[in-house]
Amino acid sequence: MNRKKFTPSIHLQKDILIQSVLLGIYIAILLTGMYSHEMWRDELQAWSIARDSNNLKDLYNNLRYEGTPGLWHLTLFILSRFTRNPIVMQIAHAFIATLSVALILYKTKLPLGLKFLYSLGYFSVYEYGVISRNYALGLLFLIIIAIEMGQSKPNLYTIAFMCFLLSFTSVLGILISLSILCWIFLLTAFTQKGPIKGLKKMWKPAVVITMGIVISYATSLPPKDTALNKLFRSYADQKLFMESVSSIWASYIPIPIYRINFWNSNVVPHLYLTFRYSVVLFLFFTLCFLKKPKIAVFYVMGSFIILLFFYVKFSGALRHWGHLYIIYLMCLIMYYSEYKRQVKTPDQILHTIFLTVTTIIFIAQAVSGSTALKLDMVYQFSGGKNVAQYIKSCCKKHYLIADDQAYVSAVGFYLDEPTYSAKFKSEATFIKWVAETLINRENPEQVIQDAKRLQIEHPDTKILMVTSYFFDDSAPVKLLYTSGPSINTKRAINVYEVKNQ
Repeated sequence: MNRKKFTPSIHLQKDILIQSVLLGIYIAILLTGMYSHEMWRDELQAWSIARDSNNLKDLYNNLRYEGTPGLWHLTLFILSRFTRNPIVMQIAHAFIATLSVALILYKTKLPLGLKFLYSLGYFSVYEYGVISRNYALGLLFLIIIAIEMGQSKPNLYTIAFMCFLLSFTSVLGILISLSILCWIFLLTAFTQKGPIKGLKKMWKPAVVITMGIVISYATSLPPKDTALNKLFRSYADQKLFMESVSSIWASYIPIPIYRINFWNSNVVPHLYLTFRYSVVLFLFFTLCFLKKPKIAVFYVMGSFIILLFFYVKFSGALRHWGHLYIIYLMCLIMYYSEYKRQVKTPDQILHTIFLTVTTIIFIAQAVSGSTALKLDMVYQFSGGKNVAQYIKSCCKKHYLIADDQAYVSAVGFYLDEPTYSAKFKSEATFIKWVAETLINRENPEQVIQDAKRLQIEHPDTKILMVTSYFFDDSAPVKLLYTSGPSINTKRAINVYEVKNQ
């Protein structure tokens, strides 16, 4: 009797011990990856906007040109009141990513093997782990939502509050919040005793979610002069359609090509293959979820809304496509919550096939994560950090000038000083994405002219031209340093000075 009584407790303690070990391994891998990772423009752009905004109104005005909700920037704004060092951003990001993995390990019913593979996966350990962006916050909220959605009687107010926060993490967070709002409507309208009773139960949570979506969307609308004001695509494009659908494969099986510019690459580069594989994966999981209507509806609806956005508005990259994988992960959490509650499991053969395919996907995620981490340690992710270190060591009194701030702004970010734009005749610590920013980015002659003028105006300061290209041999300039290629771009960051006449 005593042995039977204490056996569950022993198993529970053993599970907690294993999960804690896995969490420790994840933290060690994450911190190691972050230590060797050179932050790139988009990571440091968010930090610089938050750091150099004097107040919340200033932060809002600066954010309008980013075209994204500002919860991550607000978090960084608070942190930047204590220090100007961007390492604090990485620490905060590591904490958020660790919370997400801890929830998967301790609070979900996923098999232990899947939990282990997830903690080593590409998105958990690299794209939304090592790389410090706003998406980690969205992943955290979505895992909390999925755990609650998997309950036999989900707390709609918890889901609504998390969706409210989710809407302020990214545009894709807004879209998934919309999917969850539709899911709540269908869940309450068709599972209660009549739609009227269901609507009475869901209207308050629905108002909270709708408020989050509307406020976030309204405050994220860019001004008219921004580079982000692109109209929705209203034309049919077969290739674009296939590329959009192929993002399912890219997010589920994100194994990169083993090379320096591996980021956003895939071992299956052929569009026709990735399109077909994506369709097969989507249909397979839709079939597996069919007998669990609330999961099937969310999987199809959430995936469809995101794919539609990719097709008609923004094609995106792997960091955006990863939200399709998050939808799939949420459905897995819900699936295993229901699976563990069942006394008898129907369709055992289908479940076995489902588990096998899921395991293969999670193994691919783990392979992708380890490959990305290894390549990030071998190669520089961005040349900005090494260039900034060179400038610090050789030129204590200097002034940076560039024509293309979009490529070289990371240097200024690391130096914590502004970069002068030859194009706009002004200096700034971050990029303002006005429409002209993306037009005629390179003007070598203008950079040289401005460098000569500034050298006359500041004879005691070394004027450094920081470019993403090489000047012609005939140009009156001297190459001081080149970063070489990096993971996030094939272009090097080069440092020049004007030759003495």
